[in-house]
Amino acid sequence: MEKKVVLITGATSGIGRETAKFLSKKGFIVYGVGRDLSKSQDLREIGVIIDYMDLEDENSMKRVVDRIVNEQKRIDVLVNNAGYGVAGAIEDIPIEEARRQFEVNLFSQIRLIQFVLPVMRQNGGGKIINITSVASLIPSPILSWYSASKSAFAFMSLALRNEVKQFGVDVVELAPGGINTNWPNIAMGYLERFSEVSVYSGISRKMFKFLENSMKVSPIPEIVAKKIYKIINKRKTKPRYFVPSYGYILDFVLRLTPRGSIDKFYDSILK
Repeated sequence: MEKKVVLITGATSGIGRETAKFLSKKGFIVYGVGRDLSKSQDLREIGVIIDYMDLEDENSMKRVVDRIVNEQKRIDVLVNNAGYGVAGAIEDIPIEEARRQFEVNLFSQIRLIQFVLPVMRQNGGGKIINITSVASLIPSPILSWYSASKSAFAFMSLALRNEVKQFGVDVVELAPGGINTNWPNIAMGYLERFSEVSVYSGISRKMFKFLENSMKVSPIPEIVAKKIYKIINKRKTKPRYFVPSYGYILDFVLRLTPRGSIDKFYDSILK
């Protein structure tokens, strides 16, 4: 059998990096893309093909897709993993920053899919795995724009799944919970920038104390890489998967929980 060709965005750190390593060791042809390529030598050494991609630059996205098609003639799997989180109160975060959050976490992901879909369709199918978050299930104070962007991406994934399955293209949403990566530190930088000295500084610190404590007991990114590997190998998939498995419980509970109870949950964290 021919080796499957996989394109992974955000492959230079965190979940994307571990996924690139894991799939390369499993024998896939892996193209890992990102903006900061300075720490990718170890990925190159195990066979990952590293390239530059900026999700805010359509030309860089198209160039990478064209390169893969020229070299491999196909793209079998797209892992839409890149993204980031803006933290801060809704009143504090400038609208231009909120727009950028949606641009990177939603519109750019969909634009890359638009470049990849014709390739998959021409080759009779493929698999698109969109990385969202359990934050898409519940609107989180201080992480509102991030939650909203991931929720929108989750809805788009489900709509896309039912549009393209006629062409043999399988679209799956994977929603990680807390994973021990550098994500909280990046989000904390935005929090300090926008809400550290605002009227929301008190609840901002409490919210991030809760997140930091959660991260300390969170699993390493390899758990997500292994889940992605399993999804790639599934002949019949579900629309959404969670990792770790507590996401399934959270999803079920939230469907039955009155919104007033969610208020009480956040009151316990932010009081």
